[in-house]
Amino acid sequence: MKKVVLSVAMLLMGVTAFAQSNNSSVEQTGNRHTSNVNQTGNENESIVRQSERSNVSAVTQTGTLNYSGVLQDGINGRSTVTQTGLDNASNVTQIGDGNIANVKRYGDHNRSEIVQSGDSNEASVYQVGDVNSSKIDQTGDDNYSYVSQYNGDNNRAVTSQDGNNNYAVVLQSDGNFNSVTVSQEGDYNQADSEQVGNLNFSSIVQIGEANFSTVAQDGNLNGSTVYQYGDDNNAIVSQLGTGNVASTHQFDGDENRSVSTQDGGVNYGSAVQNGSENSSELIQRGSFNTSLLTQVGTQHSSEAVQTGFGNFSSVNQNGSNHASMVSQLGNSNFSNVVQNN
Repeated sequence: MKKVVLSVAMLLMGVTAFAQSNNSSVEQTGNRHTSNVNQTGNENESIVRQSERSNVSAVTQTGTLNYSGVLQDGINGRSTVTQTGLDNASNVTQIGDGNIANVKRYGDHNRSEIVQSGDSNEASVYQVGDVNSSKIDQTGDDNYSYVSQYNGDNNRAVTSQDGNNNYAVVLQSDGNFNSVTVSQEGDYNQADSEQVGNLNFSSIVQIGEANFSTVAQDGNLNGSTVYQYGDDNNAIVSQLGTGNVASTHQFDGDENRSVSTQDGGVNYGSAVQNGSENSSELIQRGSFNTSLLTQVGTQHSSEAVQTGFGNFSSVNQNGSNHASMVSQLGNSNFSNVVQNN
């Protein structure tokens, strides 16, 4: 009887040991590839597939139920994945030559995906916290994307770049439930989005060449949308406070400039510029202010400054070479400007 009990105990121990084991699979086709896999903990899994020539992959996983998948098809690809925690997942796919991917995270239940197709692209993800997600998709050559999600939970970042020499940076720190989406199509575009706080939203879409956009949000429940279609357009958005909304649309033209600054609560600013060489600046300090700007044509300029509570400003300029300046200091002021030629 003792022998039977001992045999059953040993069998159960064997099953438990098997269930807690780590799993690694490496397949390399071609010449001079290097793969290093280091897993410490239980039920971690690593899959590496490398083809063509001289690709290098390094995977380090510490904890439980972490997953890493690496696929490199090309020449001189580099992938480094480091995960520490519980139930993290990373997928890296690189098709082409000289691409670089870096993933580093500390926490639980985080997700990231990097897909690069072309040559000499670089993507990096850095996560500290729980339930953060990041997706980077780059098609073309010499594109760069970096996502940092630090000291927060449930943040989301998506960057997509199709073209050459595009640049995207997303920084999310000290907050939860923030969201950033960056989409760039063309060449030499640049987008930066930084969020500090909770429940902030930022969307940047740029189509064309050499467009630039930067969005900085510090606070809670702020929202920003930037859409630029053309070449050499520039948009700057700064939001400090709670519940501010900024919308910037520049399209069907080149060399437009827009600046939106909001400091306070529940302010709304909208700048629409259709044409070329237009410039606008919206400044709001206080709460519940509204500023609307529409410029259609070429070489318009507009500046609207609101300081106080419940002010309203509307500017509409059509044609060419119009200029407008609105300043509201106080509460519940109203201004409407319309200029045509």
